[in-house]
Amino acid sequence: MPQTLLAPLQQGKSGDAATAQDGRRSSQIRELQNLVEWRRKFVDDGVRLSNRITDVLKGYYPQVLEWFRDKNTLVFCDFLTQYPTLEAAQQAEPETLNQFSISHRFRYTKTNSRRVEKIKAATPLTSDRGIIEPSQMIVKALASQLRTLLLSIEQLNHKIEQLFAQMPDTDLFAA
Repeated sequence: MPQTLLAPLQQGKSGDAATAQDGRRSSQIRELQNLVEWRRKFVDDGVRLSNRITDVLKGYYPQVLEWFRDKNTLVFCDFLTQYPTLEAAQQAEPETLNQFSISHRFRYTKTNSRRVEKIKAATPLTSDRGIIEPSQMIVKALASQLRTLLLSIEQLNHKIEQLFAQMPDTDLFAA
C-alpha cells in the first residue's frame, strides 16, 4: 500500500484523538447521507404507490379521492383498508365514520359531518362486481404497502433528526 493511504490508518492506530473524532464524524456523515438517500427513495416509492391507488380508485370508487385531500397519509390508507368500497363506507353508521375521523385526529366536527354526508349521498360509479372485487383487493394491497412505507419514512425522519442534532454545524444549517 502506498504511504499516503497508510497514513490515516497509522494515525488512527497511534491513538490520535483528532483523527478518531474525524473518523466518527465521517461515519456519522455517511450514515446520515445513506438515511437521507433512502428516505428520498422511499418518498418516491410512496408517490408511485399513491398514484397506483388513485388510478385504481378512479375506476370504481372515485369519491374517496375527493374526501381525502392528502393521499400519502396513514388515515387515507386506513380508510381504504376499512372501507375499500363505496358500499362498505355507506353501510357504516354515521357515528362509526365520525369515530374513525376522531381516532385519526380529525377533530373538526363540521368537516367530519360534511364527509359523512358526502359518503351517504354518493352514487356508485359502477355496480359491476367484476370491476369492484379485484379493484378493492388491489387497493387494499397497495394501501397496506403505502402504510408500511409511510411508517418507515417516519422512522427514517426520526433517525435523521437525531443524527443531524449531533453534527457540529447543526446550528448553522438549522438557521
